[in-house]
Amino acid sequence: MQIFNTISVKNMDSNPLSKIIEELDPQERIVFEYFKKNISVGEILAVKELRLLYKLEDPLKIIDSLIRKGLLEKGVGCINLASSVREMLKRRI
Repeated sequence: MQIFNTISVKNMDSNPLSKIIEELDPQERIVFEYFKKNISVGEILAVKELRLLYKLEDPLKIIDSLIRKGLLEKGVGCINLASSVREMLKRRI
């Protein structure tokens, strides 16, 4: 289930972001909160930490789901909180 695509995220304000976060399943929410806290993490480290600290069995599958939903972005060897999401979070503060 795709909640929204990357293009639509750029035009959203913080209220829809809250609604989208509420609609995430528990494991997706854990991963989203991890990247919200850390912003950008090397792929290997992120997978290790999510497995060891948060007891997630297949973090890459969850990360891929959040990338498809436009909440995360994949860089070269790293995974980032999507820039559009970072901007929305800045406006909320």
